[in-house]
Amino acid sequence: MQTILDRIHRSSLELLASIGVRFHCPEILERLAMMGVGVAGDLVRFTEAQVMDCLSMAPEAFTLKARNPEKDVRIGGDSKCLAPAYGASLVVTPENRRRNATLADYLRIAKLVHSTPLLALNGGVLVQPEDAGGQLSSLLQVPWAQSLIGPGKVVGILMSAKEMLLDKHLTDVGVKLGSNYVIGGAMDLGECPEFDNLWTEGIRPAVPQAEYQQAEKDFVRMGTRFFDNYPNMGAMVLECTGFPPFARALQREIGIPVFSWGTLMDFAYSITVHRDYYGHV
Repeated sequence: MQTILDRIHRSSLELLASIGVRFHCPEILERLAMMGVGVAGDLVRFTEAQVMDCLSMAPEAFTLKARNPEKDVRIGGDSKCLAPAYGASLVVTPENRRRNATLADYLRIAKLVHSTPLLALNGGVLVQPEDAGGQLSSLLQVPWAQSLIGPGKVVGILMSAKEMLLDKHLTDVGVKLGSNYVIGGAMDLGECPEFDNLWTEGIRPAVPQAEYQQAEKDFVRMGTRFFDNYPNMGAMVLECTGFPPFARALQREIGIPVFSWGTLMDFAYSITVHRDYYGHV
């Protein structure tokens, strides 16, 4: 376990130093530059020494306060905090059959989490209920994309697996069935092994893991192939919540608007925490 943690830590430092993080607040960018952090436009890169210096100031442990003090959760130190996985799209029945998760599944799992002493937190979205509408789905952006490109072009909807997209998923977010969209599955041809190493039961190792750079190459290759198959594709929507880290790399290759879970969250954040204006729109 410690070896895995060390690899995560080392990979995080490499990402912060090489790829960096984008900040959209001029005040924060100015403060980071004054602290000697490498700032280039809105892109900030941190050295290992800078990261470790900040980490040294973090407390060794802290406590999440519950309404019932007996349910307080201590994070850090020698404490262990277990939580369920986040956002599974499928559930496995007692008959060992896989099917799409439902809202009823979500409620049952939430009750189990709250009743067991083995788990300390509920983990957020425990499953993705396919019958609960598209309020939290990247697919919400498909009608926007269709309006943006016009009826003469198509919107590419890239799934992890094409078969996972049901008509209900589209109609729930206002997409007219048979309109200007096409569907693809990044993992359908078995050419994204790093994703299989994370998500595919029967293939992934006991400790799921993936090599980021190889995963990016695999994804960009499949996304570009999907784009090339439809010369009139004017925009692409990445449905899977695991795709946003690779969206920019794909966009560099195909040169069209790319929507993802990340762009949906950016939009949600921008309307709930509206930015200040600095002399430009």
